[in-house]
Amino acid sequence: MADPQTTTTYYYPRELQGNTGEYKHRITFSALKREPSKKVPGSHGMVALYLPPEALKTGYTQGWGDTEMGAVGQAILNNAADQGATRSLFTSGSLSEAMASLGKGSMAGTGETIKRAIVQAGARASRKMVAGGAAALGGEGAMKAIEKVRGEILNPHKAVMYTGPGGFRTFSYNFVMIGKSSKEADEIAKIVHFFKYHMHPGLGNTEKVTTIQQPGMATTAGGEQATNIGSSLTLTYPAEWEIQIRVNDRDTNRMGYNTDNPIMFRIDKCFLESCNVDYSSGGTPAFFKDSGKPQTTTVALQFKETSIMTKEMIAQGY
Repeated sequence: MADPQTTTTYYYPRELQGNTGEYKHRITFSALKREPSKKVPGSHGMVALYLPPEALKTGYTQGWGDTEMGAVGQAILNNAADQGATRSLFTSGSLSEAMASLGKGSMAGTGETIKRAIVQAGARASRKMVAGGAAALGGEGAMKAIEKVRGEILNPHKAVMYTGPGGFRTFSYNFVMIGKSSKEADEIAKIVHFFKYHMHPGLGNTEKVTTIQQPGMATTAGGEQATNIGSSLTLTYPAEWEIQIRVNDRDTNRMGYNTDNPIMFRIDKCFLESCNVDYSSGGTPAFFKDSGKPQTTTVALQFKETSIMTKEMIAQGY
């Protein structure tokens, strides 16, 4: 099949093109051209498909973890409600300045509680040094044995801490496409090829090689379009994808897209992580007699968004 270089739109079902009452809702996937100089990049083309139920789902996650605060960390938390010098020490200036303040020898303004915690932290460090020096007696294991016998350990001062965004959102879609005719089966084949083609990287140029034929004479060769993966010095980025959920009309009323009050959620630009194709999903494999194309094709797509969600993006409808 030829490379889909021309900008076009593929439809399934084919009735979707006429925006009939039977298929009022749809989801579209546009493969965007890589044009960093343009604020709004062009498109290689678009696939318009019926709207599957899973297209109306999204998820948001954040990272929270158990963290050993240590004596100093716990003391800082305990003093968080203090409106005096201790709180000011850690809330004024930048985060790096606040962290650097602990390293000041005078510990001015840290408060007695934190000073005592620093002493306790020193005791913990000494414990590790003792354990390290007692290698012949079992090292850290020996210290743990002593703690077991005594029935006490140094307090790890654990707390639940925010560790950052949970990751990039992913969106999964499954489409079962049954060709009602050989012509529609051909359209389905083009849709599958479009997804496969634009999710992959392309070959870059070969490496330039300079050959010295004789003193003062040099010949440079290479730097041309590579013809195989072995000769390619680089790989070009796959296309990014723009996903739009459209209801009732193919151009307006886009759910969560370019509206002042998004109905559901917007989706930022994505990469297509996986495309799984099953040509036997109809039970017994069946093919059109004239073209040999399968009558049933199931495509499972998984996209990963390129942006981390923040309050600001949520406010914009994501």
